[in-house]
Amino acid sequence: MAANGGGIYCSGDEASIILTGSSGIKSNTANGKGGGVFLTNGCQFNMFSGTTDTSNIISTEGIQRNNATEQGGGIYAELGAKVVLYGHELCLPFGACVGDNINPVNINNNRSDSDSSGSERGGGIYLTGLGTTTEIYAGLIESNLSPNGAGIYVNDRASLSVARLSQECWDTVKCNYFHNNRSFTTGGAIQNDQGMVNISSAYFEDNKGIAGSALYAFGALSSNRIEGSVFNHNEHSSSVNSAYVIRAAVAAKVEVIHSTFADNTVDNTAVFGISSNSELKLFSTIIHDPTGVVIDVNPGTLIIDCVMAHETASFTGSNVFLNDPDFIDRNNRDYHLSSNSLAIDVCDSSQGTIQFKDIDFEDRGAENISVTNINGPYDIGADETLGNDIIFKNDFE
Repeated sequence: MAANGGGIYCSGDEASIILTGSSGIKSNTANGKGGGVFLTNGCQFNMFSGTTDTSNIISTEGIQRNNATEQGGGIYAELGAKVVLYGHELCLPFGACVGDNINPVNINNNRSDSDSSGSERGGGIYLTGLGTTTEIYAGLIESNLSPNGAGIYVNDRASLSVARLSQECWDTVKCNYFHNNRSFTTGGAIQNDQGMVNISSAYFEDNKGIAGSALYAFGALSSNRIEGSVFNHNEHSSSVNSAYVIRAAVAAKVEVIHSTFADNTVDNTAVFGISSNSELKLFSTIIHDPTGVVIDVNPGTLIIDCVMAHETASFTGSNVFLNDPDFIDRNNRDYHLSSNSLAIDVCDSSQGTIQFKDIDFEDRGAENISVTNINGPYDIGADETLGNDIIFKNDFE
């Protein structure tokens, strides 16, 4: 057991660590911060190895089953440290390749506050300080545990970015997958206290937290942008009440573009809990949960355009549609749009700026000549149908 960095301790802006092949950091303990990895003073940490078999306690790849009594069960990063988790194959100009498109980089079953003595943060990853960054490409963040920010905790002007870089990926849809992370209080999958979060092409599924089962954002410096992502079956971490899927408090800002929210558990509450001094921009998005409302009472600033929802009484906006989006197979958690969906060819791009491809890494704005555009050729939600080739979208040919 180490004081900080149970598996690896790295310090200095000229220090770097690269893990490839079948590498892993597993079952380490810190009597402080960074159960698996502790990074400080600009250290660069790059990981290209991982596994999908996270339930197998024998597997060693990725960062898994580490514990810290304080912050950062899997990774703790501070003072300008850089973390890159790269789950795609990366081939260098001279021909050598690292990583693959078969396995993600996995951060799973890590825990902060392992001695249950306080309100520690960041079960999987903890980031803090200006210049401290984490980039995730084709990652699996699963079954991490913490009182706050169970999957990832972003603090004090640190930044987190999540993206998909190619069609080839370990999972054709869930290329970045936040699954079954559990917080005792806030931020089931992610908590952002005064940092910057930019997420695209991600699935948030079965995460739990009392406030913000997927995302809890706090503070005037908390900036959060989500594009082309799916949120489903996230819920409260106890059986007493139900959580917001996304909670923004104390002047936090959240922007959601071309995303899909469905089948989350928000009984007696709302999908979005936006405090009176916070802000939500909601563009080209589907919200279709079985219970609860879309926006909680007494919200802060709301800017809403081109939204299809299960109820529209809790909010106002332009181009708001009360319809069933008609997913292909929601019983089996397939949230692609069917060929009959009323969410096809509805939106333009005048509000939210589109920066990324859809959840399948396909271009947006595919024109479907069998559907009359309402405002433009863009579909509502995370999925963009392929124009006249909708029937072949999911490789049924």
